[in-house]
Amino acid sequence: MTTDMTLFGFGLRWMVTFLGFPLGGAAAYALVRSVDTPLRGLLGGLIAGAILGLAQWL
Repeated sequence: MTTDMTLFGFGLRWMVTFLGFPLGGAAAYALVRSVDTPLRGLLGGLIAGAILGLAQWL
């Protein structure tokens, strides 16, 4: 593997992770809407965290 490919792969992994934040937040907002109870806060956090974790795993 060349250095350019290694840097490209490294950058690509971080770009996917970076996109996980807004995608996770948008999915949590679409499913939970406003966070006005502890249960909704927990559900929103679980949804956003699961999507961000998936993005980091990829």
